[in-house]
Amino acid sequence: MDLLSHDLVDHLVQFLPRTDLKTIANAACGRLELSNWKLVAERHLKERYLLDVDVYIPYEDELETVPKRRKMEEGEKAGDEKETVFVLVQRRSFTRGSAYHWDFKRMKYASLGDVKFDSDRWIDRKQHRPCDVRKMLPILSLPVATRADSFVKSSFCIDNISSSRDIDLTMKMAEVVQKTFAKINVWSSAVGTHPRVDSFIRDYINHQAFLEDAEFSCGGISEDRIVSLFKERRITPLTVHVPVDSLSYQKVQEILENWKNSDGYVAGYRELEMPMSGNRWTALKRSWHNVRGYLPHPSKRSSLQFSTESFKIVKFEPWHSAVNFDWIESLIEDWKKSDGFFIVKGKHSVQLRMANEEWDKLVQKYDPTTGWEPGLLPSIHHPSKFGSLHIWKDRRYRTESAIEIGVTLEFLSDAELESLISKWKKGCGEFVVDAEQHKLKKIQVSMNRRTFQRLEGFVQHPTANARLMIAKIVSISHILRKLMIGT
Repeated sequence: MDLLSHDLVDHLVQFLPRTDLKTIANAACGRLELSNWKLVAERHLKERYLLDVDVYIPYEDELETVPKRRKMEEGEKAGDEKETVFVLVQRRSFTRGSAYHWDFKRMKYASLGDVKFDSDRWIDRKQHRPCDVRKMLPILSLPVATRADSFVKSSFCIDNISSSRDIDLTMKMAEVVQKTFAKINVWSSAVGTHPRVDSFIRDYINHQAFLEDAEFSCGGISEDRIVSLFKERRITPLTVHVPVDSLSYQKVQEILENWKNSDGYVAGYRELEMPMSGNRWTALKRSWHNVRGYLPHPSKRSSLQFSTESFKIVKFEPWHSAVNFDWIESLIEDWKKSDGFFIVKGKHSVQLRMANEEWDKLVQKYDPTTGWEPGLLPSIHHPSKFGSLHIWKDRRYRTESAIEIGVTLEFLSDAELESLISKWKKGCGEFVVDAEQHKLKKIQVSMNRRTFQRLEGFVQHPTANARLMIAKIVSISHILRKLMIGT
């Protein structure tokens, strides 16, 4: 490796992801015998960029506005018919910086980010420019950016392609694209009806090592292939989206049986998003004696999380099995000792199953007041006074209690927020809540949107070298904001 020429090193490095380039540049630093590796790695890190390709397949009458050529291009033969599409190719950095038009030059350092084909939408002719399909083929065959290169998933999309002419033109370009995109979306009436499109989808699914998210409009992926996705081992996660009731009831049962009879191994979870009609969902629940939420694998390695919208294979957690009164009590005590943000491992709420007798013990301890809504226990307040725990039972199930335990954040008015900030300024500045029982460096609360807009940012402590940060975590409605306030 020490004596490799500059050109050979350059040839080898072009196949490596950016993470490996950074490792090489750091390892070769200060070592004269590896100077070629350091120079080449640093140049690739600096020069590499992403291309987002947006291809519009025009109607035949739209081609009449395209200027005619006066001379043949290089490599073109007399009588060759020019196939024209409208293309927008934009260049951007790997950090999702601003995109700008690409000049179709210096392809050496380019990788594909997002690629889209469409034939039914309005385009800006100042942005999308006519281009010969032959000129697009070398661009579309460029390497695809991997997750090791960029934190954003590379995506491939075919949308609103229906006529035979549009399909043939799209497939001519799509078939040269490397099948290493993390996300694929094929939303077209041709799915399930055009052999060339179906063959492309099947071939893409067979290269599923890189695939993380797949969405299809109709039956372009066979029922048996979907079933097999829940049977094969995977390293990376995979989510498959299909329309409502795309799978027969028997195939859904087969997915569950295959998973149950497997070893339960789950490195990368798999999810099938397919809305089901009420009758099929009811029959499925009766068949598997499950009320809602999770179905643990016999090996306790994984669980099947399912709802009326999706099936997902996830890592097994203790709450996936039926729990009892003592387990709930331990969970509540642990929550009180924590900062109160989550009920379990980063979750604000969980769905649990327990026997009706165990639920009755909860009701007996947390005796609801007269007139309290049946199935809902009184809130359990956190010692910090900035959150509470709600425990709710779904009364639709009789043989087993399906309950939900979740954290409800405290809503603070303008006056309460000003009081909180004032107390922090009078203290040492290290803790937002500086009480004897609870000293918290950050809290999560809800507040009015206008209040958040007024307070967002940092508040400087008057004496200590500390600042109070007020930032939005996630919007829970158009009025309220869930906030993190911390030093």
